[in-house]
Amino acid sequence: MADPAAGRVTELCSVTAALIPTGFNILRWSINHPKAAWRDIFFGSRYWLLFYLPVAVICLTKFFLQYVVIPGPDSVPKPIYGPGFLLYSGYLVVSTLILVAAFFRHLQKAAGVQRIELQFVLLGCAASWAIGITFVLMPVFTDTAVEDDESSGELVAVAAV
Repeated sequence: MADPAAGRVTELCSVTAALIPTGFNILRWSINHPKAAWRDIFFGSRYWLLFYLPVAVICLTKFFLQYVVIPGPDSVPKPIYGPGFLLYSGYLVVSTLILVAAFFRHLQKAAGVQRIELQFVLLGCAASWAIGITFVLMPVFTDTAVEDDESSGELVAVAAV
């Protein structure tokens, strides 16, 4: 049974998750420019915000998420993604790689408190990715992954944001 409310929640979680690299870039920018006003920080992150907006719009369409099925009362919802999910995934991978490269570039130039703050943020990013990847891959390695009803072997990963 398709559930529109579960679909909306999944879309909004995806919109929020897509904002994470942009948020970390704003944090990086504010660490490197501690005396900058908010307007300057947002202006410095304008390209990140401009690339985020189309991804957020895609997350709210059938192109991204076709529907969500809830097989029973005590079962896990299964999102059925469309081709937009590939664009979304690509955005997350590319933006994360660019963000990590920018962090390391600024880490080499930073000193003192700024350097420690950048290292702390990088540690938080690494821990977040490690935990996220663990929760996505653990069901595959423990044979508890949810498979499609038609036994096609299609893996449906459920991740909480």
